[in-house]
Amino acid sequence: MTALIISCPGQGKQLMTNLALSCYGFKAYTELLPYMYMMNAWLWVGLAGLLEVAWAIGLKMSDGFRRPGVSALTVAGMILSFILLSQGMRRLPAGTAYAVWTGIGSAGTALVGIWLLGESATAARLACLGLIVTGIVGLKLCGD
Repeated sequence: MTALIISCPGQGKQLMTNLALSCYGFKAYTELLPYMYMMNAWLWVGLAGLLEVAWAIGLKMSDGFRRPGVSALTVAGMILSFILLSQGMRRLPAGTAYAVWTGIGSAGTALVGIWLLGESATAARLACLGLIVTGIVGLKLCGD
């Protein structure tokens, strides 16, 4: 059975409880629930990292906050990114969550810069981006 869980204030825990109980029974539910919350936390950090990419590119596109529309979207992206990061940090180690968030942001921003903004894509630069991604994966695997 496949299900999509969307956390709603006050309802997310009940949705997860119902899903775990219906699929796995009570014994498995008590063992599975902490992992389900952890997956949700990583989802928040991942989305926050993607928003970090968006607002970093928005900073470039805002021309030093001289373009009001782009500037407003950039600031909104910053705020939402911080909110999502803070939700992920409720369940994850702060250092690991922050490092993953900044890693997604820095690697993602560099890749978008290469792809959309015509920034250089030298072998050394791409290798360094690979090191960032390797570090993110290592922290994810070792940080739970």
